[in-house]
Amino acid sequence: MIAAPSEEVVIDRLYPGNLHLTQVLRQLVEDLEKTLALDEEKRQRTIIRMDAGGGSFEEINWLLGRGYEIHGKDISAGRAEWLAQSVIRWVPDPQHPHRQMGWAEGTMTEDYLRPVRRLIIRWPPMKEEKRKRRPFHYACLLSTLEPDEVIRQLGLPAHTVENEDAVTLAYSTLYDKRGGTVEVEIKESTQGVGINKRSKRA
Repeated sequence: MIAAPSEEVVIDRLYPGNLHLTQVLRQLVEDLEKTLALDEEKRQRTIIRMDAGGGSFEEINWLLGRGYEIHGKDISAGRAEWLAQSVIRWVPDPQHPHRQMGWAEGTMTEDYLRPVRRLIIRWPPMKEEKRKRRPFHYACLLSTLEPDEVIRQLGLPAHTVENEDAVTLAYSTLYDKRGGTVEVEIKESTQGVGINKRSKRA
């Protein structure tokens, strides 16, 4: 686990390759709490950013119950595709033209222990034959953060919060900039949502 933006290694654990993050998340976070002496007040000021591997309903609620802010993907791509039906307007990403995002209606849900926003992100498959069968892949970004906190975390001007599209893009950017996984730290993965480079053979 990496403390962003300092990129300081806080917890370093090696697990078998067949383990999912949901199986070890609680242990990792509890070790983090011991290392950093995170009491209840400090946990409320701590943002856990993670990929879909830790985004199960049970693990998100466990983190919320301990007071953390969360910013990460829902583990279920199927749920993301279903929620995409409620998106009223899709916002294109100027940095990644093939990627779009939009807020699911009713994002402040009662499913979780605390209010959670749901940002749906979609992007087309790289291969043309797959695009014909299924136009988009979907992911759902879950966040307890308020827009002004997201803007502050990215170091953007405070007035950015007044631009709805800029705020939407900021939520996905904050996810893309997360740290702490092996793939991110050694730069062997395009860890953002839907920002894989096109294959020349596609």
